[in-house]
Amino acid sequence: RHIDPADKTCDTRKDKRERRDVAKLALRIVFDKTHKIGPGKVALLEFIAEKGSIRAAAPCMDMSYRQAWLLIKNLEEIFGAPVLDRATGGKSGGGAAPNALGRAIMERYRRMERDTATALAKDLKALEKLANKQRNGSDA
Repeated sequence: RHIDPADKTCDTRKDKRERRDVAKLALRIVFDKTHKIGPGKVALLEFIAEKGSIRAAAPCMDMSYRQAWLLIKNLEEIFGAPVLDRATGGKSGGGAAPNALGRAIMERYRRMERDTATALAKDLKALEKLANKQRNGSDA
């Protein structure tokens, strides 16, 4: 998910039950059974970059702080290194921001997502057309 810098809220998610008119790809990279990267972890990193902390980013993803923290921990297990620069709380409060590794993950994932969408656009459009025909009662 790409964040609109002009949007200062995190109420950007649409109702999950809302039906899409356009088919969309979702890229998931599987390292093993418990180590995966997909649009959710990347969006979380983007929200942390935007909001300045895991705690502020978590509600934007409709999740608890603990869930967000566990996703970040999982990313750090995958890469064997921190993906965030963290500041401990105190008078000025704590915070977090993606470090060079976290930014590289976001950039590379979004590039892979764009490249995949471009490469598969014709096939995706064809499947979307078939789905629309089926929903509208036409023969494929």
